[in-house]
Amino acid sequence: MSVSKSSKEVMKSSLDLFAEVVTIGIFNSLTKSLNQWLGILTPKVFNPGATFSATHCFFISACSVNAQSAEDYFNRGLEKVNLKDYSGSVTEYNKAIALDPEYVKAYIHRGISRYEQEEYSAAISDYNMAIILNPEAWEAWYNRANAYRKNEKYSRAVKDYNRAIELNPVFADAWFKRGITKYNLKDFAGAISDYSRAIELNPSLHEAFYNRGLAYF
Repeated sequence: MSVSKSSKEVMKSSLDLFAEVVTIGIFNSLTKSLNQWLGILTPKVFNPGATFSATHCFFISACSVNAQSAEDYFNRGLEKVNLKDYSGSVTEYNKAIALDPEYVKAYIHRGISRYEQEEYSAAISDYNMAIILNPEAWEAWYNRANAYRKNEKYSRAVKDYNRAIELNPVFADAWFKRGITKYNLKDFAGAISDYSRAIELNPSLHEAFYNRGLAYF
């Protein structure tokens, strides 16, 4: 069966494209199926009247998908947070976690995005997972404490702030937020102590001065 010159050119272009994809390593997992792919492109099944635009699009789409790493999706999530697109950021963090189920930062930041959408219980679930994966991740303890505080679970919040402060004793916001929580528990002396420490660590934290004044009265 003869094949037209244009058909041969299209076939050669398609095979060249496949070889280029394999060369850059993206389709290494498909190299074992090379003979099968070549069989698909034989004159027996090739329609000279058809174009290979669909095949070309398949390769381009596959390359694009495989080029995305968990970190790529995580960074896209951060970009969406900067735009206040918290729902969109959750979608990106979901993709990052799907590729790397042990990506601690992705769980923490997905929790933060859910917190910003007032989905406090969902946020706590993400922080729980981050803590399971890395008990030394102070950000997870701190943010889970914030979510507990929003759910008015003040005693749990204090415990988490305690752990966050143990892991990162110079983080002024943890002292400040623990002060707020102690104030809610009517532990005014404890709140004053925490506000004072927050001020020592960050003298520009004006809310700490104000809240400490309230606690005195």
